[in-house]
Amino acid sequence: MRGDLTAAEHLVDRVAHGSAQPGQLVPPVASAASVVRAVEAVAGASGHGWSILPSGAGHDAQILGQHVPSGMIFVPSIGGISHAHDEDTAAEHLVAGAEALLTTVLRLDEELS
Repeated sequence: MRGDLTAAEHLVDRVAHGSAQPGQLVPPVASAASVVRAVEAVAGASGHGWSILPSGAGHDAQILGQHVPSGMIFVPSIGGISHAHDEDTAAEHLVAGAEALLTTVLRLDEELS
């Protein structure tokens, strides 16, 4: 990968020039309903604002979701800048996201026990 390109720019360059192979493209995967329900319950009880957010971006959950139940928790980026060098997130949003993740994992563990 060229050092002057971001990962997204590199992918666009590969697709535009025909060097991306079909096996390298990962199809979309729906989040597991059990994970979504757990995240919704945790978010609803957190006292923080939240919403359902469909994602069209490629994430690890897109690959893992083909094999195990998965879902994602997003936190807001300042100014809406995401997946870029200037991306930043307020500390309180990072903490809230980490707490939501921990509580969701503990909830799912309890449900599966």
